[in-house]
Amino acid sequence: MKVDLLVYGRGAERDNGYQLFANPPYWTEQMLLAMSGFNDLWINGDLSNSQTAAFSACENPWGHTYMFIAMPEPFCCALLRCTRVEDNKGGWLKEIRNYDVWSMEGVCCPYNDKELFWAMIPSIILWLERDNKSLYRRLIDNKIGRSVEIPEDLLFNPFYENSMSEELLSVMGTETARNAMVNLCNHIHCSNGPSHFIFGPLADYFNETVGSSYAIVNTFSTLGNMDLNFKDPFDEITCIRRRTFKKESVEYNLRIRFNRNNDDISARYWELAEISEKEPSLISNMIPVDCEKGIDLFDLYAEAETIINFTKKLDFFQPDPSGDSCKRFNFRKE
Repeated sequence: MKVDLLVYGRGAERDNGYQLFANPPYWTEQMLLAMSGFNDLWINGDLSNSQTAAFSACENPWGHTYMFIAMPEPFCCALLRCTRVEDNKGGWLKEIRNYDVWSMEGVCCPYNDKELFWAMIPSIILWLERDNKSLYRRLIDNKIGRSVEIPEDLLFNPFYENSMSEELLSVMGTETARNAMVNLCNHIHCSNGPSHFIFGPLADYFNETVGSSYAIVNTFSTLGNMDLNFKDPFDEITCIRRRTFKKESVEYNLRIRFNRNNDDISARYWELAEISEKEPSLISNMIPVDCEKGIDLFDLYAEAETIINFTKKLDFFQPDPSGDSCKRFNFRKE
């Protein structure tokens, strides 16, 4: 599956302001404004002094912390992070005033595709984790385009697969990060649909700061070893009574009928009726009869074959369609 990139940040040159380096057409100005609270999280610094556990776990916890949201149009669905951008010397990219360049970035999709995107989230996180360099850096270095194909070896469907393989989980690095991924997959598997969450080493801090603004339902911290208990709603369905499926069928036969005017036949018609019922279920139009010329037998067979084909369209079938016996004009519907 291809996913669209969103990369928003300040350029490094003097005349470079904030800009969208990558954004699909459905990423609107309203969406950008709605995400301003999340984008402004970095204004208080990199938090290395206050969030020591997160920085002990990895060098750049910002780049490993993701928020998922799914908002109806004019907004969209997105899995986003805020992170500093790497420079070409192994440090952090600086703008003209010597401040770090930050990027709000991630992948997104139209709101109508939210269910498929929801199932793709573990695979997208694995892709972002396997090469954790900022999308900003990878984009300006022409390593990726504005839309990317998630590699097949990272695809995992939490709805159909019971557990993620050890090979995929190893992408997450630490045992606590792998455990958080297992919890996220269980949550998606047991959910009734997309719900907002934050995943990563700064998940708890982000939730305390902006969680209420984005209606966050769950946090999946990669610092702890918390086992979250998600229940599949289908497991809680109670069987009140079992009923044996009973297959019933109704038999019909095809009959030709005649209208009489005194002693003369004035018209004929076909009817399809249940064998046990007198009233027909289907009746054809009246066909005038010329008593002097009689009725051509070939016409009767042609009309009968047409009716047989018509009954097949109505899901009738012939118990014994072979041969020329009158059973060819018996039908059954289940």
